[in-house]
Amino acid sequence: MVVGINYDQLPAERTAEQAKKMGIEFPVLIAEPAGRWGQEKPEVLPTTFIVGADGRWLRTLVGPQTVESLEAAVK
Repeated sequence: MVVGINYDQLPAERTAEQAKKMGIEFPVLIAEPAGRWGQEKPEVLPTTFIVGADGRWLRTLVGPQTVESLEAAVK
């Protein structure tokens, strides 16, 4: 599952407008999940957090990703 995180701290309706404008079809969290996995707020965007099915943080990928890099990260 892919979930976006609103690190810009935009209001919910503005976040929804931006997601629609950008064609984002996955859920977007309005507030960042600060401290959930002991990870700091990313300094570089995009940053991808890989979280296991059990809810444990597994890894962080920095920068744009491809299908191949994401597949490799979850193996």
